[in-house]
Amino acid sequence: MDVAGDIATGGGSIKWKTYTGTTASSGNKTVAHGLTASKVISINCSVIGTDNNYYNMTYFSSGIVDARTYWNSSNIIIYTSDAIFQSRTYRCIAIYIP
Repeated sequence: MDVAGDIATGGGSIKWKTYTGTTASSGNKTVAHGLTASKVISINCSVIGTDNNYYNMTYFSSGIVDARTYWNSSNIIIYTSDAIFQSRTYRCIAIYIP
């Protein structure tokens, strides 16, 4: 599912797109973002863990759990190394300059 929106004030604007789906059963989940990477301000993803809590997938590594979100010219990559985040629902928002 893709949802897009925008905010315009004065001479500038920002837009956003959202993405939802299911993480991979192991390793990376790759999601095509359809954006120009140099215009992306931020991409944030959250995953519903097996404990039904929402976790922001910014980079963290505790020695046990390793999770992060990053992007390249064509994809958002949601990396998770722990079963708590595998095959679980994710939600991402990409904020970008049109």
